[in-house]
Amino acid sequence: MPKTSLPLALPLAHDGVVTRSALTAGGVDGDLGDRLVREGSWIRLAPSVYLTSADAPTDAQLVDAARAHVGPPMVVTGLVACRALDLPYVPDERVVEVVIPPGTRVVSSPYVVVHQSARERPTWSRAGLSYAMPARAVVDGGRRLTDLRTVRALLLGAACKGLASGQELADEVEAGAQRGSALVRRAAEDALAGAWSAPEAEAADLASAAVREGRLPPFLLNPLVLRGGRRVGLPDGWIPGTGVGWQMDSHQHHSALDDFDRTLAVHDGFAEHGLTLLHVTPRRLRQLRSAWVDLLCAAVEARPRAAEPADLTIEPRGPLQTGSRRYRLLTPSHPR
Repeated sequence: MPKTSLPLALPLAHDGVVTRSALTAGGVDGDLGDRLVREGSWIRLAPSVYLTSADAPTDAQLVDAARAHVGPPMVVTGLVACRALDLPYVPDERVVEVVIPPGTRVVSSPYVVVHQSARERPTWSRAGLSYAMPARAVVDGGRRLTDLRTVRALLLGAACKGLASGQELADEVEAGAQRGSALVRRAAEDALAGAWSAPEAEAADLASAAVREGRLPPFLLNPLVLRGGRRVGLPDGWIPGTGVGWQMDSHQHHSALDDFDRTLAVHDGFAEHGLTLLHVTPRRLRQLRSAWVDLLCAAVEARPRAAEPADLTIEPRGPLQTGSRRYRLLTPSHPR
């Protein structure tokens, strides 16, 4: 019976993970794991691999289950690899994805997803375990997600930390399975255009629609604005030739008093040069949507024709891909 066998089974587990073969080798009935899973006391992480509690598995337990299930060699990718990279905005989904060579007859489970691939790609290691590089990790993890905002946060978080370029993300999307790639493809295009966060990409969506409608000139994301060779600032969005840009002021980065003071200093820095910088929070952007675009258009219309000083320089930070379906109307060159 499970109750009498349990004291013998628990010492056989490693960090709360035990296999059927380990139970049998330890003199415990191999069917114990299945019975405890049916009772709701244990969780089956993979075929014949069990978690000796009903709690959500940790990343370490998921990796142990994957090792026991597929054996070496394997490369950890997806959201577990993203958390190992300490990326921001990683959803707390309890599943590990691993890449193994082709030809191995190993099935996936709800907790251990197996990808077979013959493509040689670089990895990084920690504690004897191989992990996918950041671009592949976030793209594989993003394919599992169904919310665009979450996918953008994941991919753009890697881009913002400098762990994956927009081109690397786009290349990874193209190299992988095309089924289910719509959201990661869109987020990779955002990174190519220069977006560093999901709210920045959402603002670009709204501004891009206004460009297509002829209401706004083309714009750039996160360009460096210089006057006479000296830095003015790095706005989240800038409309070259108009003297107008915008800044996303998130609660995360602008809530402290020092952060707020820096926000005011940035605003004053643009105003000192006769430039207009509109501020909006992610929450307010999502509330206003088209009304925010109206404010942006009004700011452009209110500027005089000679809207920018002659010695103002806009340096794109991208690279911006003008061939992209969503950003094909944007231009990386200053109109002067």
